[in-house]
Amino acid sequence: MAVSIVRKDSTERASTWEFIGESTDSKPTLEEFPELPNGSDFLEMDTGEVFFWSSSQRMWVAPSSS
Repeated sequence: MAVSIVRKDSTERASTWEFIGESTDSKPTLEEFPELPNGSDFLEMDTGEVFFWSSSQRMWVAPSSS
């Protein structure tokens, strides 16, 4: 399955982006999206897990569960 992107607002440059795909899909990279906004999210449809893009760490991170 392909990853889908939905911009969260109607402006040309959204403050964050939302990606939707399956856990087996590759998450977007800076090579594909050089201006990937900090805090963008990736929802894995099959697991329900959400990952957030950390621009300081340059990677997708999952919130830690308490």
